[in-house]
Amino acid sequence: MREDFNFTLQDFLLSALLSVLYFSLLEGRPSGQTVGKRLFRIRVVDFERGTPIDYRRALARSIGKILSGVPLGLGYLWMLWDRDRQTWHDKLSFTTVANVQRLGVG
Repeated sequence: MREDFNFTLQDFLLSALLSVLYFSLLEGRPSGQTVGKRLFRIRVVDFERGTPIDYRRALARSIGKILSGVPLGLGYLWMLWDRDRQTWHDKLSFTTVANVQRLGVG
């Protein structure tokens, strides 16, 4: 292990803040897509209506991603056995990730 690598609490908080900003700003836009989601032709939408979410819900979802990762990533794996294929952060923000073609967009 390298002794000269010091990841401080400030580094963690800055990284978390930048991550929350990135996902909130991009997923809160009408397209509901980050760069990666655009490549895979998927987007974040309202769970019930399939419509785009706003910045407030995107922020809630982004903060929820931190919670999903805390217990060994269990919140991310949850979609593997969830009937609705939702992660914890999707459930917290009432969203889902949908295929763009199934929505009839793009």
